[in-house]
Amino acid sequence: MAARRAGISILINPGETRLRVEAESRNPYPYLAEIWLDEKQLGTMNFNTPGVQFKEFPLPANPIGPARLSSRVPHLWRPAQLIRGSDDERLVGLAVHSATLG
Repeated sequence: MAARRAGISILINPGETRLRVEAESRNPYPYLAEIWLDEKQLGTMNFNTPGVQFKEFPLPANPIGPARLSSRVPHLWRPAQLIRGSDDERLVGLAVHSATLG
């Protein structure tokens, strides 16, 4: 099920200072996806066109231990309504393929 805000639990180890996110959007309209760590916004990913993006974010100082990584999008959409020939009626948002700490 899609959601405007989706997340996962992660564990940040000592020495990890950066987060690299690979995400995909097929929405034909531009929008910003927000990337959050717990309740702190790390930054945004700007989807001007459909496709896959990679973006790296610095982590806040001393974020060692368990944390919640999440993404927020301004709206969900149905491919069947926006992509010619699609019969996909699911509500979809942002597809996060990977999140790598380093």
